[in-house]
Parts: sequence; structure tokens; C-alpha cells
Amino acid sequence: MTPTRPPARPAARPTLVALLLAALALAAGVAQALPAQAARHAPAAVGTAWVRAAHLVPGVGTMTIRLVPFAGTSVADAPSGNVPEAQADGATRVLEPAVGYGGIGEYRQVPAGLYAVTVRPVGSGTDTPPVLAGTFLAQPDRAITLAALAHTPTPRIDVLVDNLDRPGAGLGHVRVVPAVPDATTTTVVASGGGPTLADAVAFGTPTRYAAVPTGRWTLTVSTTGGAEADRPTEAPVDVASGGVYSVFVLADGKGGVTVKPVVDALGLGSAPAKGVQTGGGGAAVTPADPALTGGLGLAGAGALVLAGLALRRRPIRMAGR
Repeated sequence: MTPTRPPARPAARPTLVALLLAALALAAGVAQALPAQAARHAPAAVGTAWVRAAHLVPGVGTMTIRLVPFAGTSVADAPSGNVPEAQADGATRVLEPAVGYGGIGEYRQVPAGLYAVTVRPVGSGTDTPPVLAGTFLAQPDRAITLAALAHTPTPRIDVLVDNLDRPGAGLGHVRVVPAVPDATTTTVVASGGGPTLADAVAFGTPTRYAAVPTGRWTLTVSTTGGAEADRPTEAPVDVASGGVYSVFVLADGKGGVTVKPVVDALGLGSAPAKGVQTGGGGAAVTPADPALTGGLGLAGAGALVLAGLALRRRPIRMAGR
């Protein structure tokens, strides 16, 4: 019997062979080009953001506010400038070492990136549960205020977007931050023909910056929802040409309100523009804080979420709104 030959394999299609060869050649070319491309498109140095903190929760006591960078966020020194950097302390940065109710800190530079923010009683170790905690994404050349506010039913840290764009000649920019816990709404009017800066604005909702002519203005503040809702409060505010201000409306501890104007910018030549976006996409790893390990998620846009309420020394007194 004549042995049978196995059937011959069909020859590879010319089109497939050509595609494979072309792919190999392209891969080799890309591999050679990558170093040159990397050299031409190397990422720029990490920029910095301007961040400050505001303690607006009455009855809590003096707090230490820290920033904890997530892995991948630089802990290197921020470049020098007219705004000092937040002091590095191990794997964290101290934004406010000791701030009491009504305290609004100065801006501090921090390298851009994803951070946790923790609020603890002064003297507490970083291994103790924070009173408040959340996350935010600091973008380069941006400015924000991290405001601890007595929201109902639990306090939280809100991100206030600070617009430090310089006003036109003869004008200042002024916004209002209503922070009286038992006031449902806040209205602020600049007397003597000035603008209405806040018109029945809800608690914790900052207004837009309004253009105000320079000079001394008397602000008339009225609230609804509190025991002293029908008693307006007046406070003088000086507005300088080119100045940017936030007017915080706070509880005075006596059933009324007090007004605290704060300079956001006053002719600074290198002020950052607009604000920082909050939240963050993609996967984030845990920050270097023992008390936050495994328990901190990303905040939604516009605010930080409450990660924990663990005041062991003094409970937070919450007033109805």
C-alpha cells in the first residue's frame, strides 16, 4: 500500500503576512521613538495650590487641621513665593496647628494632588480618630477654603471655591459665607445705596463675589430661623480698590450674629485663578494617616464628606436650622 501524505497546509494569506510584518516594524519604530518622545514631552514640575482652613463649628473647641497626601501626591517642598507653604510634619502637612471657632487661617501653598483633610482636637495624635475627615483634589494655580461647617444632622467640611481675580479700578469683590447654625437664611445689604450681597441665602452656601465700589460700607445682616431672627446686625467693612473679601456671618455665642470680614487677596501679583475642583477620578490609594487606613472615600463635587464624628472630649452641639 502506498503511504498517504498528510494534506499540505494552506499557505498563509499574503495579506495576513504583510499585516504582521507591518505591525512588527511599527512596534520597533515606536520603541526607538519612545525615549525621544519622553524627552520632548516630560511632565512639568508639580504645581501648587493655595489652601486655607476655616473653623465654623461652634462648641467644638480648638482643633488641629492637617493635610495628608495620598500616594502619588508630592510631599516635597512647595516653591518659594509670597504665600508660605503648609508646614511639613512627617507624612502630613499642618494647615492650622491650633484654630478655634471663627478662625479663618491664611493661605498656604501645597503641592498639587489628592489629599485627605483631618480635623482633630489640639494635642491628639494622628493615630486617633479625626472629628471630621474628607478628601479633595488640589489643582495647580487654584485657591480654596476648607470650611468646617455645623451642617444638620452632622458637621462636615465644605470646599469653598475662591476667585482671586483682581477687580477693576475703584472696585472690590465681596462675597458672603452664611455660617450661623440656627439661621435658615441670611440676608446682607450694603447700606447707603450699596448692593445686596446675600438675599435669603441658605446656611453654608457662599454667594458669588459681587463688585462693590471702594470705601467704607455698613453691612446690615438679618437672618431667619433663629431666636434673634428679627434683630438686624450692622457691621462696617472697608473695601479697597483691587481687594477681594469674604464676609463670614457667625454665631456670637449670645443668640445673635457677628460679622467677620477676611481679606482673600489685596493686589497680589501671583494670586491663583478661580478655584479647586473636588472629588477625583480613577483609583486612589490610602493616605499616610493610621486613623484613615481603609476608611476614606472620595468626596463628591463641591464638598467633602464626613468620614467620622468621634469627639471623645467634648460633643458637638447641633442647633436646628
